[in-house]
Amino acid sequence: MLKLVSSNPEPGAQSYIQPQKIAQPNERPPFTSEVLLQGRNLYLIRAQDFSHYLECDLVLEVEEGQHENEPNRVICHFPKIEDEQMSSFISEDETLYDIIMLGFQMRVFKQLLVFCTTHYAATLTIYTDDVQADSLIIYRDVLNFENQTLAQNGDSTEIIIPLNQYTVDIFVNFMNQATLELQQTLWQGQRTNSLIQHYLKSHPFGKIQGEVSA
Repeated sequence: MLKLVSSNPEPGAQSYIQPQKIAQPNERPPFTSEVLLQGRNLYLIRAQDFSHYLECDLVLEVEEGQHENEPNRVICHFPKIEDEQMSSFISEDETLYDIIMLGFQMRVFKQLLVFCTTHYAATLTIYTDDVQADSLIIYRDVLNFENQTLAQNGDSTEIIIPLNQYTVDIFVNFMNQATLELQQTLWQGQRTNSLIQHYLKSHPFGKIQGEVSA
């Protein structure tokens, strides 16, 4: 759960995020993530959504500040999200695909914020290829605010995100609003879409929510 120190966005303020609770050995939550050390200042976040057959491995580099008390920078290489099994699972229904993918991306982005907070980073830079950038629904929607930049860097799309309380508050507000809209879309869609109707019987709303609160 993201834990906010203040509800008032204030650019430049330090953000604090409480990491996700660790599940007991006999539990298998629908979404899991683990941080693996790959080398000095090199990490990998392995994110998996078992209930929707989604997974991705994010390679992270931590660039340490050059001077005392200078914050670090995190560089994330965002790969293609493996979604073939999920698409088959929902019979390639576009509405369900967008809803499930957005839920997964919100959880992954939350873990990125947790990682950055743990490593005292003031900036998160994401690199991904152009095709994948177009499919990152959450980053198109939530990162449209002051100081966020998106540019081409060779064959990659570069997204630079300043990390502070303002960023966290924007993300929390987006998560809460997006969750509500996802619920409304599913409830309305089940009237005419048998796939959504079947999906709702086995996947309660709690499994796609961002699990974020102020």
